[in-house]
Amino acid sequence: MPPIRSRYGTAAPKVQAKNDAYTAILAVSLVGMVTGCVLLFLDYSQYPDMKPPPVPSPSAKAPAPQQAPAPAPPAGGAPMPPAGGAPMPPAGGGAPMPPAGGAPAAPAGMPGGAEKK
Repeated sequence: MPPIRSRYGTAAPKVQAKNDAYTAILAVSLVGMVTGCVLLFLDYSQYPDMKPPPVPSPSAKAPAPQQAPAPAPPAGGAPMPPAGGAPMPPAGGGAPMPPAGGAPAAPAGMPGGAEKK
């Protein structure tokens, strides 16, 4: 078979593929997949080769239906206000946080900041 020619009549240069970081990642992932398969087989082979015990069938006589207990009142004892009342307070209900960039807080355990000698 004659050699392959390029458009200009000369033989195309033979380019050797290079191994780079992606080839190494591919090899590492292959080793990981093979290791995972081996560990999965070793784990699976520890189980016995017997069938699980049969599941007991439900009895022919069903228990009599019981009445549901009355619902418990809401926590706190007072009923909830109807929708459309006053808006809910913000989460936490405390004072708003100060803006960022203020003075730093005193270290824990030292009221008023560090002591001077």
